[in-house]
Amino acid sequence: MNNFINAASKFDWGNSPLHWILQDSLISHAINHFSFTLVRGEYFFCRIFNKALPYVQDEKLKKDVKTFIYQEVMHSQAHKESIDEYLKNYGADVEKQYKKVQFLFD
Repeated sequence: MNNFINAASKFDWGNSPLHWILQDSLISHAINHFSFTLVRGEYFFCRIFNKALPYVQDEKLKKDVKTFIYQEVMHSQAHKESIDEYLKNYGADVEKQYKKVQFLFD
């Protein structure tokens, strides 16, 4: 489990340009912001499915839902670590951005 979570931190974001889609700063920004949205969106799915879990009667489906929740938690953490490290190199206030996106899902 921890190997997967720490996989994002093995990348060296220090040499990645802010506008990583060359000659298109707008698209680079849009995709970066989409990564923020994915982090909160994946947490949102986890919360919704956790609330629904007690109502799932089929044991196989219940197991599949639990697996999905686990996968979304891991995926969200990987996204968060990656985008945080990358944008903090450029002085971005990532917490301020998360608060804006959090409004969409909470």
